[in-house]
Amino acid sequence: MDDLKLYAPHAAGLRRLLDITCDFSSRIRMRLGVDKCAVLHVERGSIVSSDRLPVSDGINLRALSEGETYRYLGMSQNLGIDVAVVKQAACDLFYERLTKVCKSLLSGVNKTRAFNGWAMPVLLYTFGVLRWTQTELDALDRKVRSIMTLHRMLHPKSSVMRLYIPRKCGGRGLLSAKVMHNSGVCSLREYFLSRADSVMHREVMECDKGLTPLALARDGWQSPAVLSTSDREAIWKGKELHGRFFQALHEPHVDKEASVHWLRFGDLFGETEGFVCAIQDQVIRTNNYRKHILRDGTADICRLCRRPGESLRHVTSGCSMLANTEYLHRHNQAARILHQELALKYGLIEQRLPYYKYQPDAVLENDRAKLYWDRPIITDRTILANKPDIVLMDQTESRVFLVDITIPYDENLRMSLLCAQ
Repeated sequence: MDDLKLYAPHAAGLRRLLDITCDFSSRIRMRLGVDKCAVLHVERGSIVSSDRLPVSDGINLRALSEGETYRYLGMSQNLGIDVAVVKQAACDLFYERLTKVCKSLLSGVNKTRAFNGWAMPVLLYTFGVLRWTQTELDALDRKVRSIMTLHRMLHPKSSVMRLYIPRKCGGRGLLSAKVMHNSGVCSLREYFLSRADSVMHREVMECDKGLTPLALARDGWQSPAVLSTSDREAIWKGKELHGRFFQALHEPHVDKEASVHWLRFGDLFGETEGFVCAIQDQVIRTNNYRKHILRDGTADICRLCRRPGESLRHVTSGCSMLANTEYLHRHNQAARILHQELALKYGLIEQRLPYYKYQPDAVLENDRAKLYWDRPIITDRTILANKPDIVLMDQTESRVFLVDITIPYDENLRMSLLCAQ
């Protein structure tokens, strides 16, 4: 450790302890950080003024007055710890770091990592030392969500529980102050109780009669609730609206790992990530949502095609006014990716381009293959649907592949699979 606190019954005893410390430090080639050291003299529970305490070689340690404080293990203290002041200072620094993370140009997943690794440790230092109530911890988590909403990283109606579920499970992987506090306090108490055979640990346990949140000397200590990942998933699943995505994610025909890959390794902005999660939670203010969830009297009519049922399902895959514009553009973007991969595989093109810059040629040909893009096929009989998205003629193996691409709604995909079976 680099922070050491010495206790002695009187000034002479403290001087002997300091001599031992200085001698040991010199032997291991270390020096005291005198500018960070201080002495506090207490008589009958009150601070008394004193002169500087000489150590060696003209080095004197300053004496603290009643109004001064010093930092030990990251906390300002004097005769004791002013809990309210330390809490407020920790919260101010915590919110300041959270705001900087939200304003940064990091991707959504890296903002989460920055919050967990840079902002949350400000509070972790105080857990187990300061007494936090469950109400205060809930307020901390609410404030975090409010700041994220202010910076458009979280929709105000999105699932709260999903926010604290690991990304590999479909959540967003944010650490909860309440969960971290409760699990930390329980772990610390279990550690001390498991070391009851140690004299030092036993002495600490006997002295802690309510001095710390651990209350080691109390037998009837009530442990705070600690929600595991499975508990949080059960709460998420039980939500009528938010739980629909959870249930869809765990369908037997769904590849869960591939479905949440973008959450773990994607490079979307935090605002985009929050918007996509809001869509999956089905909390976007469509007319269907306003009528059946908000119940504000809005008619459930699509504002584009004027047909009943303006739900997310209708907007993403069922609106006739979007079929030849947005749906077609989305379809072509997906088809271009496959077309470019085939062209690279058969040596029809030499350079890979970003998918949004790639423009497929109608015909690509060499001695290995022919690749057609959106061209009709002449058939013996009249076939209306004679224009596949991609046609690949593998001349080396005398095979032809017809590729037709569709981007259905996930429930439509399930129905098509059932029909195929």
